[in-house]
Amino acid sequence: MQGRITQIQRFSVHDGPGIRTTVFMKGCNLRCIWCHNPETYVGKIELEYFANRCSHCGRCIDACVQGARTLRGEMVCRDAARCISCFACEKACLSGALSICGKDYTPEELCDVLRRDVKYYRKSGGGVTFSGGEPLLQSEFVFHCAELLKAEGIDTAVETASNIPENVMKSAMDHFSLFMCDIKAMDPDLHRLLTGVSNERILSNIRLLAQNGARVLVRIPVAMSLNGTEDNIRATAQFMKENGLYNIELLKLHKLSEHKYDALDLEHTHPDVPETTDEDIEHFYGIFADILGNSMRRGLQSLGE
Repeated sequence: MQGRITQIQRFSVHDGPGIRTTVFMKGCNLRCIWCHNPETYVGKIELEYFANRCSHCGRCIDACVQGARTLRGEMVCRDAARCISCFACEKACLSGALSICGKDYTPEELCDVLRRDVKYYRKSGGGVTFSGGEPLLQSEFVFHCAELLKAEGIDTAVETASNIPENVMKSAMDHFSLFMCDIKAMDPDLHRLLTGVSNERILSNIRLLAQNGARVLVRIPVAMSLNGTEDNIRATAQFMKENGLYNIELLKLHKLSEHKYDALDLEHTHPDVPETTDEDIEHFYGIFADILGNSMRRGLQSLGE
């Protein structure tokens, strides 16, 4: 059994209570237009090219026996039809312009890395959070890792878009102490516009978590004029109230990931919308407070932070 991972981020304080290690799994079945981790889109191992690091030495071109790499002006270009993903070019690169995105681990190999910070987990009430991408697309691997960690008293949480089969979500409740679930939009048509899929299965899975008493933190990445509207915020708050969910975190969008799209030769899809301000976030939190009442908890407040 192996899992494919893009990054292991140690000393994270934003992905659950306490000091945590966040494991970013590769592969996602949503295409959110504001995605900050496009390197997690596809499950296959990919090659990233960071043009600003390239010295144009030509070593990668010489190393490619398929003739898939050529120098055009200030850019080294790749012919996808010729590339066989042997990654000889990456090995030849001395400037760090080429980077392999995705690495396979067995559960034991990954847990060897994760347990290095066990003393920080225990002192801070932290643990390990599986993120992505969509970590529950690699559920067998993630569940097995969670079992190994749980046996050592290490807490596990999961960040999920919840667009997964119901039986997988049911199994997940046996493995994680906290579910951080995105709700991008309540209207199914708007949700499809923003993510490429409807939200019926997502909302159904979140209801399932609530009905079974799982600890859930609802997260909303706020894009002003899209899902950052009073109608959508009120509809989300009402959904949470109806399902007994009171932990909410609003996230401001940023464009710090644009270089990742360039590195993967992906189209930039980030919406051209006004920047979300602190005042916007406070206003929307106020709407949640009006509907959820005194039981509302912001961010990680109710999770030990």
